[in-house]
Amino acid sequence: MPHVRLATVLATGVLLVAGLAACGASGDGAGAEPGSSVTPGKTEQAPAPENSVTLPVPGDKTDPVKGVSVTLQGTIEAGVETGCLVLVSGDNVYGLFGGDPAVLKAGARVEVTGYEAPDVISFCQQGTPFQVESARAL
Repeated sequence: MPHVRLATVLATGVLLVAGLAACGASGDGAGAEPGSSVTPGKTEQAPAPENSVTLPVPGDKTDPVKGVSVTLQGTIEAGVETGCLVLVSGDNVYGLFGGDPAVLKAGARVEVTGYEAPDVISFCQQGTPFQVESARAL
């Protein structure tokens, strides 16, 4: 008799899980984003509240996240991680992102223009992140 009770409990649990999974995938709007309504073939977003923030489009010239454009000169070195490059300029080290790979090669003496991007997260983990806008060999 204990085996029948265990089988009944397990079967009930499986049915409960299957039922809950079916509710989430039913397409009835129960899983819709808050502030949106779902009708077949159409999704509408609620209007943004008055105190909402509009994030800039990446590369937008009015992007407040972009730092002040600066020009640096130095020597390119291979980073400690494969595929990473750093610019050694005086006592400073910059992790380079972007730029022309034909110009930005380990051992090259270059001039780069761009901006520091301290909020960039990268596996390179070396130097101050620097977004290259242009580069030329010296």
